[in-house]
Amino acid sequence: MNEPGRADRSSRVTKTSRARLGPIAVLGAVGALAIAGVQESPALGANAGKAAHPSPAVTGVSATRIIGGSAPQRALLRTILATLVPTHVRVLRVVRLRGGVELDSPTQAVRATWEVLVTGGVFFDRSAEQSLPPVLEVDAGPVGWPTLNSGPSPPPATPASVTATRRTMRRLALASGARIAELTVSAPDALAVVLRLRVSDAARFLQDRLRTLVLSADARETRYEALYIEVADARGIAWADGETPLGGAGYIRPSLSACNPFPPPGPASPTYQRCPG
Repeated sequence: MNEPGRADRSSRVTKTSRARLGPIAVLGAVGALAIAGVQESPALGANAGKAAHPSPAVTGVSATRIIGGSAPQRALLRTILATLVPTHVRVLRVVRLRGGVELDSPTQAVRATWEVLVTGGVFFDRSAEQSLPPVLEVDAGPVGWPTLNSGPSPPPATPASVTATRRTMRRLALASGARIAELTVSAPDALAVVLRLRVSDAARFLQDRLRTLVLSADARETRYEALYIEVADARGIAWADGETPLGGAGYIRPSLSACNPFPPPGPASPTYQRCPG
């Protein structure tokens, strides 16, 4: 059995889509995390199972260590990361390549990978605006996303859009019957939304409730720089999906793969599985 948060290199990695617009895609794996089988099972924290009291989008000081790059590049990254506080990204590296740079992190955890993609997408856009070396690729662990695949940038966040999005996501979450463990709306450029839910029966929630929730959140996609949704129960993360204009990452607990309302494309498993919900 793999250590939680580490990659299962033998897992089959595929790309799936939830009928999303543009090049945004979820990386999926059969019975494993999307990114080379990575899975993350962190504690839900002191507020697990309790309705959050969402605060306005604020900035802070990121503890992320930034290696390499010029002083202007590092300053830009610190500015971006400060909007995502608290960030789960421990290390970022700016690596020089022919014709530009690559932004790289060794992380293999789902949410941290999503945060790397959020940071990388904004870094890509602002580097161009500030005449810094072009950002050619964003990497997290063993997986890379070329910036050529980036979709159109959503409109910049405003105080009104932050408030409206927080209100909408809270309404969708509560309508699903789940409890809100975390609801955060950040503004690194456009909106970056984190919604973590706690449920008592993950199989039944995935089978009966998740699809409606996700599609309702996706209907507002043009507002977002990025959207991360996570469903957890007493055992940890059951399902997670993080998407950005560069791409995305997702996870499904292996025992719940038959409950996934957004299965990866390709031939069905030769062994019939039934959702335990």
